[in-house]
Formats: sequence, C-alpha cells, structure tokens
Amino acid sequence: MEQSIQAQRDHPAIRFRTRDMRACRDYFRSVRDGTHNFDAARPQNFQGFAHHEWPVGRISLNLVNIECKGDFTVTKSAPIPYFQFNFLLEGQCEIRGRDGRVVANPGDALVVDPEQTATEYWHNRSTQYLLRVDRR
Repeated sequence: MEQSIQAQRDHPAIRFRTRDMRACRDYFRSVRDGTHNFDAARPQNFQGFAHHEWPVGRISLNLVNIECKGDFTVTKSAPIPYFQFNFLLEGQCEIRGRDGRVVANPGDALVVDPEQTATEYWHNRSTQYLLRVDRR
C-alpha cells in the first residue's frame, strides 16, 4: 500500500488516503478483519477517501472522509471486535440492518451494534468521527 506509506510521511495521523476507487475498495477489505466493503454506484464519480487515526490503548479515534459525485455504500458484512460510536459531520446516511432503517444527518451520533450487519447508503460525501473501543 504505497499510498498509505506516502500519506504517513505527509501527516502522522493519516492512515490511508487515495483518489483511486480500487485502492479505496481494497483498503476497506483489508482493515478491521475484512468486515467492511465500499462500493460506489458509478465508480467514475469517486473523488477521494482519507482515513486519519489516533489510537490510544484499546480506544481509537478516527476521522473518515469519502467524496463521490453520487451515491455510495459501506457494508458491514460480519460482526466486529469493537464498539463503534459514529459522529456525523457532513453527509446524510441511511442505515439498513435486520432491525430496520434509520437516517442520520450532520450533528447526529450513532452507536453501531458490533454483532449486527448493516449497509450504509450515502449521498455525495461522508465526513465523520468514529470512536472505536476494542471489546476483547
């Protein structure tokens, strides 16, 4: 992941940054035990992705930004080994899971059930803080 190495030289909190759709998709599959997938409705409309991370022991604060000229999805396909709290800064997200659906807007905070699979439907952009707490 050459882009990840370069990003770390630019700013120590940057874990990964790319403007390449395939690299973004590969990154999603490679982190966090391969539980998440990224897909854009029109891959040619993908504009960029950046992931910053500040880990402290079993807690990790993450800033994630995705930009796309159109819709994209993030799917959690398996349980995750951490609790996650999402704080939306930009974008609107509809989350669909086995317990129904919810719409989140900037200023909203969400708690992600680590056992539940779900798909997030985003429109154009997503900027959010994610607070992850390892549950092992």
